[in-house]
Amino acid sequence: MVAIAAPGRAWRRRVLPGRRVAGDPAVAIAHGRVLVAWAQRTRAGRRVFAAAAGGRRRRVSPARADAGPPLLAAGPSGRVFAAWTAGAMARLRRLR
Repeated sequence: MVAIAAPGRAWRRRVLPGRRVAGDPAVAIAHGRVLVAWAQRTRAGRRVFAAAAGGRRRRVSPARADAGPPLLAAGPSGRVFAAWTAGAMARLRRLR
């Protein structure tokens, strides 16, 4: 679950889509839009998923990587990057 609020507005709670979330979610704000990434246990191992607030989830990590908890970073241009570990390797992917 993630709590979000627009400036000057009340806090709202959003439930992350998916089940079996592994660890804490990562949150970034880009141009007023909230993005969340999280690791989720699947039959094939842990995967990283991401979603914009109120949006659909999408898989970020490759299908065959056992992913660690993600980090998100947003720059002033609005670009958002997700980073996570997979085994001994670090991974980086642009989301927006």
